[in-house]
Amino acid sequence: MRTLYGRKANILLLPLDVCLLQTVDGKEEFRPSPESNRLIAAPIQDERDGRIGLIAQYTWPPREGMPVDPVVMVQMAPSATLRGVEDLRVIASQAEVGDTVVCVEGNIEGKVMRSICLCTYPDLTHQVNAYHVEFPQHVGSRAHGSAVRFKSGQLLGMLIATMNLNTGVCRALVYPT
Repeated sequence: MRTLYGRKANILLLPLDVCLLQTVDGKEEFRPSPESNRLIAAPIQDERDGRIGLIAQYTWPPREGMPVDPVVMVQMAPSATLRGVEDLRVIASQAEVGDTVVCVEGNIEGKVMRSICLCTYPDLTHQVNAYHVEFPQHVGSRAHGSAVRFKSGQLLGMLIATMNLNTGVCRALVYPT
């Protein structure tokens, strides 16, 4: 089960990897559809409660020379009951290098290592504008889509990628939304 980042009114915001990764033999693999926007209107389901909604918008691959937009917009189903999914009608705050942030999924504290910059997207071919954040422990890929906040509770953005190192540290990308 994936973490839901939040919503803006009746539009859910999810990480792009829900459209790009497929589970094969119990492992997630990067396998995007070769057709642009092929998954528009594809259903998003909850493992317990049924249909959440339909994919309304995403962009893959990005246009030539443009950074990746790592957010998938999902139109909520009328029957969806998403208690606890925050309505994000705020603009994410700016962070400085050294700021302490918290990954909501797992309540893991980390530090901003680099301000927003053009970073290599996990497919190693494209770029994305994101913060570099480091967490002192591993963070699983199921946390992609989690909100990352300042200790004050203000929103920084969405966790979009993680790389767990042998040292026990996790390097992550956080997309400001």
